[in-house]
Amino acid sequence: MANVFIIGNTNCTKDSLEYNLAKEIGAKVSKCVNNILTGGFKGVAEGVYEGAKAANENCGRISILCKEIRLPHNNLHTMYLDVASYFDYIKLSITNSDLFVFLPGNFSILSFLSVCLNLQELNLFDKPKPIICVGEQLREVIEMLAFFNEDVIEIYKNIIMVSSAEEVVEAIRENI
Repeated sequence: MANVFIIGNTNCTKDSLEYNLAKEIGAKVSKCVNNILTGGFKGVAEGVYEGAKAANENCGRISILCKEIRLPHNNLHTMYLDVASYFDYIKLSITNSDLFVFLPGNFSILSFLSVCLNLQELNLFDKPKPIICVGEQLREVIEMLAFFNEDVIEIYKNIIMVSSAEEVVEAIRENI
C-alpha cells in the first residue's frame, strides 16, 4: 500500500463539480492506499477527506499545515503535521508521498507540479514517483511543456493523464 498526495483547487465550494469529483476520488482512493495527504484546506482537500472518511475510516488522512498559508483549513484529518514555511510544506509533501494526484486548480497546483517534474528530471527522487493529472486543464499544461522540452520526454513517462475517479484508482493500483 502507498501514501498518495492529492492537491487541487482550494476555492471550490461543496456544491461544485470539482468538490464532488474530489469526494469521489477520496472515497475510491481510500480503499487502496494507507494514507491520503493534502494541505488540509477547504475545497478539494476537504472533499477528498470527506469521501475518504465515509468510505474507509481506517485510511489515514494526513494534513500538512503550513503557518505561512493563511487559507481556511478543514478538520477532517486523522493526523496533521505543522510546518513553518511553504517550502517545508512542499518538501514534506513530496518526501512522504509515493505518488501524486493533481486536480485542476490555480498557480499553487502548477508550482507543485513543476517541482515534482523538476525533481524527476534531475533524478532526485529515490525512485520514480507517478504523477496522476486529472482533467483537460492539466493535459493542456503537460502537452505544452512536452512541446517546449522535447529532449526531456523521459520525464513524461511517469505522468498519467486521467478523466475520472475510476481512472485515478486504476492508475494508483497499477503503480503501487
